[in-house]
Amino acid sequence: MSCSPKHQDRIMPAQGHKHTDKEPTQIVEQYLQVEHHDKCIMCEGFYGRNFGQPVCSTCHLFLFSVDLKGDGEEGDERVYNEKVDSDDSGTEEPVLLLVFKNLDDISIWVASNVCTRWRQILDAEISQSQWKHFVQRRWPLFRPQYKFRCWKTIYTQLLQSSPCRYCLESMMLQSTPPIKENSWRHRRLRSELKALTTDPPEGIQAMPLDRLCCHWQASITGPQGSPYEGGLFLLYLQIPQSYPMRPPKVWFITRIFHPNISRHGDVGLDSIQHNWSLALTISKVLISIQSLLTDPHCGVCMEPSIGRMFCSQRAQFDRIARLCTWRYAMHDYVPLLAIDHLAL
Repeated sequence: MSCSPKHQDRIMPAQGHKHTDKEPTQIVEQYLQVEHHDKCIMCEGFYGRNFGQPVCSTCHLFLFSVDLKGDGEEGDERVYNEKVDSDDSGTEEPVLLLVFKNLDDISIWVASNVCTRWRQILDAEISQSQWKHFVQRRWPLFRPQYKFRCWKTIYTQLLQSSPCRYCLESMMLQSTPPIKENSWRHRRLRSELKALTTDPPEGIQAMPLDRLCCHWQASITGPQGSPYEGGLFLLYLQIPQSYPMRPPKVWFITRIFHPNISRHGDVGLDSIQHNWSLALTISKVLISIQSLLTDPHCGVCMEPSIGRMFCSQRAQFDRIARLCTWRYAMHDYVPLLAIDHLAL
């Protein structure tokens, strides 16, 4: 790795970041831990903004009961009581089961963490084979090397390793405008998919998630000799209708500690922003991102504080990047780790 400006023409800076000097522990704390009330403590921002409150409005309506006390205009007072396990009566379970059957997999996982009673109901209703199906459907490129007894645990680890649940959910919605199948775009993507299937670049895989190839998932194996070695990093790609005239949008859906990849998963690569070329392909974009893992550019980057750490405290950077790889990208080998940033 090098701090030379050799990639300066192809690295995008962070938008809206101010230059601030921080101690390494502050950087790690900011990166690994969510600030109090910055996101909803229940859904972690999945349902939207919480406006500085501990719980967002959607979770508040779903998790808290409303009682009306008093009569008349003066007595019309709403009292909000938090649900507890003992409040769940026997007649409430059929209603909950009906509600749970209409939830998607992320909402089911969130509901299972609300209280002990809800977790018991969902554990009885959702089998391990269903959790396995959830994993294979949402992360089709996650192919474990070992047999798992508890697929819910793997689902939990994969979900918590994602920097943005909104992007993770958008990947499954797959809402796209009608596209002519005999278009240049379709022929180009069909050719690229064939090349990726028959002769994929080393450590790279990619596959479309829908018939029209508008949504893709890709995986990049951490390069050998880097602090990301052994990790499997998953990415989400949106292919626009005007492709290949316009570049794909790319996000990491696995957390990674890197100067040129934001905490949201945005990739600071100029070739997929302003310097797109018709000669570039999905395979070449993924190869460029893979090379960025071994040779980050620290002059202009998405995470300036991490870039400064890479240049001035390389050993500290490698240690944190390796620990983050263990925690978020090595679910086959390492259980979910509780990294104490103060011990780094």
